[in-house]
Amino acid sequence: MRRALALLAVLVSLPLAAQEAGVPFAAAYGAPGVPDFPPLARGLTNPSMVTVPVPDTSQTIQIAWGEREGERVAVVFHRWSDGVSFTPFPVNPDGVAAQTVDLKLTPGSETATPLEVRVIPEHGLALYRWTLSEATAAGGVPTAAPNPLALGTTPALTVRHLDGTEARLADYRGQVVVLNWWSVTCSPCVAEMPGLNRLVEAYGDRATFLAVSWDTAEDVDRLLARFPFDYTQTLGDDTATALFGEAFPRHVVLDREGRVVFDTSGGSEGTGDELAPEIEAALAG
Repeated sequence: MRRALALLAVLVSLPLAAQEAGVPFAAAYGAPGVPDFPPLARGLTNPSMVTVPVPDTSQTIQIAWGEREGERVAVVFHRWSDGVSFTPFPVNPDGVAAQTVDLKLTPGSETATPLEVRVIPEHGLALYRWTLSEATAAGGVPTAAPNPLALGTTPALTVRHLDGTEARLADYRGQVVVLNWWSVTCSPCVAEMPGLNRLVEAYGDRATFLAVSWDTAEDVDRLLARFPFDYTQTLGDDTATALFGEAFPRHVVLDREGRVVFDTSGGSEGTGDELAPEIEAALAG
């Protein structure tokens, strides 16, 4: 599953929601057991974050988005180090800004890859990608690949429960389904768990909550022993990766016909508050 990626393109909601202006980024994600983040990431307002696997390794990179002194800021840092590439990028009058960041995948490495960033504030979106060092860097601003979870689509997916039994999304037709794509190496995934648990408490008798993990059952059990997560836990394979993408977390709401009615990437303590009205709307539909 951790295969080499010649190119990665991810669409990220900006800002993710529910963070008060002025809340430091580290405070938003500084839950017990969740790694603290480098000093350059502190002081961002309206923070949002995703976790992405490092090609050819079992490690991850965190990419944070936020605002500082009126500018959108991208902070990219390695999960296991303080190595940070930091760049502010002002938004042009046309609403689009592009910036290239040299990102070192490991401390002290001489190999850097270009990270290209595009911000489309009128749509609340950011698009970024990087290429492996041996690949040819594409010119200009990257474009998004077709989204298999576009609104109105009916995704097909088979997952495994932690005991090895299988479940299909089609099995839940007639129910509103809330999906969470996550990984044990994803700090924002852990930070948002309390809010997601409150969703299960509020809507669990009327909707189905499925967490699909990129990890092994052993790794999931080990993390959940420290951080309770009340979604029904399942494991995905390469089919799940193709559906959800290579970034964590991602949240999808399906209506009773199995159609996508909401899809967002990135995580924060306020994710549950963002999802609640979408679940209400799906239940009322």
